[in-house]
Amino acid sequence: PLLGMVGGLRVMKGHGVVIEAAARLAAEGLRPRIAFVGRGSQEAAIRNAIDRAGLGDQIMIAGFAEDLPEALAALDVALYVPVESEGMSRVVFEYMAAARPLIASRVGVVPEILNDGEHAVLVPGGDPDALAAAIAHLLRNAPLRARLGESARKLLADRFSGARVAEALESHYDRLLSFASP
Repeated sequence: PLLGMVGGLRVMKGHGVVIEAAARLAAEGLRPRIAFVGRGSQEAAIRNAIDRAGLGDQIMIAGFAEDLPEALAALDVALYVPVESEGMSRVVFEYMAAARPLIASRVGVVPEILNDGEHAVLVPGGDPDALAAAIAHLLRNAPLRARLGESARKLLADRFSGARVAEALESHYDRLLSFASP
């Protein structure tokens, strides 16, 4: 199986938490491949952490993806695990559009958009034990992975499509204009 995390290689993104979770899984005999897709200022530190954990054969830094939809299609499980809120990252919507089963940190607006167990598996931010348990659970449950991915894609189409967002904005502006009318 292949897990993937798309985003800048920065401390707040949670790469260290993924490395710790992978080490816990490896100790239990579960060794999924993991790809960090992106570039950033912490690349050397992340490589060092991977090497220190003895996971160089399991975790790779893939760099920038020229064809993100193709890269996402290769993933069995997508990861969005920032250790603190960063608002709502576009990559979550990319994962949803690709119908990738997602494990996400329960930070910021994520739990307002994604329901745990319906659209994604939500874990506390910065918790490698919870992340390891969620990874193991999803890797052992292909039907759940498929259901989560399809449910997330449907949520995206129903609530966040261009037409739906335009409709919501139009409604909002109509309400604002009604206050301005004499």
